[in-house]
Amino acid sequence: MDRHRSAERAPGDAGKGALTRVASTAHVPPAGHRARLHTVSPRGCVLTWLREASDLYADQPAVRGDGWLLRYRELDGRVREFAAALLDRDARRGDLIALSAGRSADLLAAALAVLRIGAVVCPVDLRQAPERTQRLLAGLRPRMILADESELATAAGAVSLSALSRHAAADQEAVDGSAGTVPGAQDLAYIEHTSGSTGRPKAVAVPHGALANVIAWTQHRYPIGVGDTLLHAGSLTYDICFWDILAPLCFGAAIALAPDGMEAEPAALAKFISDSQVTVLHFTPSLLAEFLDAADMAHLTNVRYAFCGGERLHCDLARRMLGSVPARLFNRYGPTETCIYVTDHEVTDQYLASESVPIGQPIWGITARVLDAQGLQVADGEPGVLHIGGTGLAWGYLDMSARTAAAFIPDPWSDVPGARLYRTGDIVRRRTDGLFEFLRRVDDQVKIRGVRVELAEVENALLRHPAVSAAALTITADQGQPVLVAHLVAAAASDDDIRSFLADQLPQAAIPAYYIRRRSLPKLPSGKTDRARLHGVGLPGRQAGATSAAPPLTETERRIAEIWSEVLKAEPVGRSDHFFQLGGQSLLAMRMIARVRRQFGIRVSARAIFDAPTVDVFSAFIDTMLTAQGPSSGEASESEVIPPPARHA
Repeated sequence: MDRHRSAERAPGDAGKGALTRVASTAHVPPAGHRARLHTVSPRGCVLTWLREASDLYADQPAVRGDGWLLRYRELDGRVREFAAALLDRDARRGDLIALSAGRSADLLAAALAVLRIGAVVCPVDLRQAPERTQRLLAGLRPRMILADESELATAAGAVSLSALSRHAAADQEAVDGSAGTVPGAQDLAYIEHTSGSTGRPKAVAVPHGALANVIAWTQHRYPIGVGDTLLHAGSLTYDICFWDILAPLCFGAAIALAPDGMEAEPAALAKFISDSQVTVLHFTPSLLAEFLDAADMAHLTNVRYAFCGGERLHCDLARRMLGSVPARLFNRYGPTETCIYVTDHEVTDQYLASESVPIGQPIWGITARVLDAQGLQVADGEPGVLHIGGTGLAWGYLDMSARTAAAFIPDPWSDVPGARLYRTGDIVRRRTDGLFEFLRRVDDQVKIRGVRVELAEVENALLRHPAVSAAALTITADQGQPVLVAHLVAAAASDDDIRSFLADQLPQAAIPAYYIRRRSLPKLPSGKTDRARLHGVGLPGRQAGATSAAPPLTETERRIAEIWSEVLKAEPVGRSDHFFQLGGQSLLAMRMIARVRRQFGIRVSARAIFDAPTVDVFSAFIDTMLTAQGPSSGEASESEVIPPPARHA
């Protein structure tokens, strides 16, 4: 390969090459829909496709949950209500609208309404890391914050979604007029936040043109339509969830909206997938591994497309997936600074001979260049840093012009004026067959369950604790999953105190699982921390609580101890046992909270375990919530706890 040649794919080239289909899962859309599939252009607009789908598929299922269903016309009615209410409150095209990142029919409709009036969707998780969330909101300065009723206290000035739709304007002409204006390719569609090494998360601004490009590619590469159902089990704070929502609703397919927290319960999620007749799945590899370990895959015969992304996909995991479900498996790659994903690859047996699966080739409109330290393109087979250009790029970082200029550099090989390349920081190589392979990172950025974590951001958060004078992080495997280990020089401060402090500062995936105290951190001659000497240090083992022999005293304590025993695979669990000393970490905390929500019928935040880490204290917290909620009928399904809101006249 010429040293100045890049990988690039244009719309006209994308369909070349045979695609292997599994006959048992072949899906043929209705004839009328098939004609529509071939009219989608990457230069079109997602809002146009959504409006057309609302008319074409008015009586088809659009969103289904655990025991409820919205058809396209019903969903469109709810979207119009929210759009009218937003216009009532002077929201206009280009305004930033912060939106709670939970999962509900109203939150989904509100996100579509924000897009419909030409405003910008800015997902924030109001249930995690309150100090970090306040920093995000201060940086965004949104026109308004939309939240679920239970989250209003976490953000000053937030507007309840139920109140918003109740006070929607009756005049729909303003909604139609606002929706009639098609946004330009460079108009913003959404903003996602990603980890920042300085401790300040970066707000990545993504335009409509990039969004349309990836949705159009989706429909070309793996068409979906009436009869398909896509699982939505993530949070809008991850950009893949825009694909989960928009790809089906543009083309007549349905969304299966998993109850909040179910993503942490593989067995319950597998049943929901089966009951909802889901045909399209997306997992990060770490969550896929958990899913395959714990779920009964025998009934997932409807699945025909399975997608992986967010982390390296290892070949042994791909083999397990292909052997468990009669679906086509695709590996996809894309940093937050590009729209959702920019390369993809269908995984078949011929690609399972090495350690990890290739990340594939660029999708429509995307340029991929592998550059060396001097900024020159390398030959096939040589490692270099992956740089992405073309239609899929974000604007850059909101209000961070210097960081934008450093990360998004001019593309000297492009004939397009102003063309840029995003420096991903991922070291890859392009094989002679044209496929790209991920090798490693150039820096200290890591992925924990698909969440991008900058070690420097976590270290800076640790150093903000008044008792911590020095901190460094390493990453290790715990029960097959990557976790963070904090090495600390700290005065008298318990692990619980530090965990609770970090829970206000960081997303759950970024909170270290282990804390090792040191008199000092090892140094290199340059004065930097010698991380190599931190690796291999023995981790604290599972510890029994000080009075673990004491059995639970109350019914709530008994039920909590039983849940902890199942999740942590430890028994017996006494009333003084400590969740984290029994081997708990953030993923297991999510799983435990999901079971508590389902068994007790309350919407408890995952933040609670950091403040109440022992069985007795956590149980007292649950009892307080139950008393405040009033009489309960006992175990409740998530759909009973958080039902879809009633329609408002």
